[in-house]
Amino acid sequence: MIDRFLARVGTLGAIAILTVAVLATGVAGGILEHVRLSAQHAQPQQQGEQAGSQQGDNTDKSTQSQEGEKGDHETETK
Repeated sequence: MIDRFLARVGTLGAIAILTVAVLATGVAGGILEHVRLSAQHAQPQQQGEQAGSQQGDNTDKSTQSQEGEKGDHETETK
């Protein structure tokens, strides 16, 4: 099978094809690594934004629960 391949494309052709395949694989791996690192770099910023909005939500919930408890205490004392 390799002999037939070499007979069709020649030795220099086989070297060129293998070189192109290795370079294409390397470039694709570099692109994927770049995308992965970009996503990883963006993730802490998104988590910081989410934490800020969650803290805002938590203060709203704690205020609401305190108001609800006050309302419960007022109905109990009446």
